[in-house]
Amino acid sequence: VLTRFPTVARWGKPFLLQLAKLFPESKVPMLAYLDLKKEPVRGMGDAYTVLSQDPLLSSFVRVKTMASLGTEPLSCPVEAIQTPVFLLHAGADTIFPLSYIEALYKRLTCPKQLKVYPKLPHYMIVDYVDDFIDDADKWLQEVTTKDAQEAR
Repeated sequence: VLTRFPTVARWGKPFLLQLAKLFPESKVPMLAYLDLKKEPVRGMGDAYTVLSQDPLLSSFVRVKTMASLGTEPLSCPVEAIQTPVFLLHAGADTIFPLSYIEALYKRLTCPKQLKVYPKLPHYMIVDYVDDFIDDADKWLQEVTTKDAQEAR
């Protein structure tokens, strides 16, 4: 789901696994699987522009990394997470669709909250802190107050 071409990714997964065994260090451009031109970055254009102009950013991943992202299980099942989770979602995010976030959210059994910011892009946590910081602060206050009361 988290790719520019989900059908190709599904069908190409066995090929990618073989490629990772043969050429693990080969480089795959991020633009091959993410449409970074669709992700605005405040004051800088889009994620593609940032990636192509910043010498400190890498514009590729290794084949072995791509293979592991698609095959390695999580360190623990989502259902086993016990720490409270506050999911902030940028509703205009083209990399993480809301349906993907909601599916993860439904699997969580811990104290949880999902807050969607409909018009914000993927980089909201960098570009739009003022839009969500009060919600995050309120949630942290509620969770820590509840924990303190339960500890008594």
